[in-house]
Amino acid sequence: ITFNEKQRRGGDRDFVIRFLAECKTAFYLPEAGYFYRYVKTSIVNRPRTDHFDNIYTAYRFKIEMAPMFNVTSEELKVSLDPTIVKQIISRTFSSAEYDFSHFSISMKSLFDNEDLMGVIRRTDKIKSGNHAHKVVRQVILKRNVSVCWVAIKALAFANRLVRKFK
Repeated sequence: ITFNEKQRRGGDRDFVIRFLAECKTAFYLPEAGYFYRYVKTSIVNRPRTDHFDNIYTAYRFKIEMAPMFNVTSEELKVSLDPTIVKQIISRTFSSAEYDFSHFSISMKSLFDNEDLMGVIRRTDKIKSGNHAHKVVRQVILKRNVSVCWVAIKALAFANRLVRKFK
């Protein structure tokens, strides 16, 4: 089992999944095994437009690996889809932290990905009491970058107001 050196992101995830597929037994430790050091000039802190491509790559990888864990692709989709929608919504918010042009490029890559849009369409019950998530899901389904931008900015503003007056 080796790391894919050409893969820019998620190589550790792919390695761990392939590794686990070969294991006869596994144990769970409820401790974080990662420590991220914040470096202001790091590539991680630059504006990105590949959020949804990365989500999709990870999603496809998990679906492809499902048979190795005696799970059908359809069974895995049922359990993965709500998580994928949450990731998409989260990345929609983080994409809007930059300028409209980065946001636009990022959102167009989502709108062009029929598999991810299909996940959003079929996952109508987001297991979250967060009304903002439900609103963003509906706005994404309209496939209009400007409407998404305005909705995200309005929700972020409302969130700041709520925090201020708590």
